[in-house]
Amino acid sequence: LWNLFLAWLPALSSLMAYNLYKERSRLSWLMVRGCALIWLLFFPNAPYLLTDLIHFQPQADVPFWYDLILFIAFAWTGFFLGLVSLFLMQTLVRKAAGAITSWVFAFGVLGLSSFGIYLGRFLGWNSWDVFTHPPPLFADIVHRLRHPLAHFQTFVFSILFSLFFISTYLILVAVTQFNREVHGS
Repeated sequence: LWNLFLAWLPALSSLMAYNLYKERSRLSWLMVRGCALIWLLFFPNAPYLLTDLIHFQPQADVPFWYDLILFIAFAWTGFFLGLVSLFLMQTLVRKAAGAITSWVFAFGVLGLSSFGIYLGRFLGWNSWDVFTHPPPLFADIVHRLRHPLAHFQTFVFSILFSLFFISTYLILVAVTQFNREVHGS
């Protein structure tokens, strides 16, 4: 439940940023930036729920199918919230800086968040560690970047998850584009 709650934070932040962007005042622009920062910080928590499947094991007192459906429902919800929140944020970047910049932004976020998911799942770091434990977190990140061959799993996971994440995001974008064409918007 905690991870599902954390998955809602980027969705709500992106929705707030998207709606505040329409206001076009100086105060709303500052609030959009604040929402964007919160969104970026907590964004990896949404797709992180997919990795919770690692904990899935049959229990003697609960039917296997019940736990399986519950795990998949939570994972899909978190993942979908992440995709939709990225779509909203990419829309804002496209409006502010153009289409090419928005795609660079989207792919960059997907790559960075995949690395962030690795840090959370396998190394135990959390989004709030940026504020509560920044020196050891950044030291760990720099160490992995300086010695990629010693941390081969870090980069293989990050690349594979990025490719999976990018492909599902492109499906969402294609479906929304198809919907626009069908409805003439």
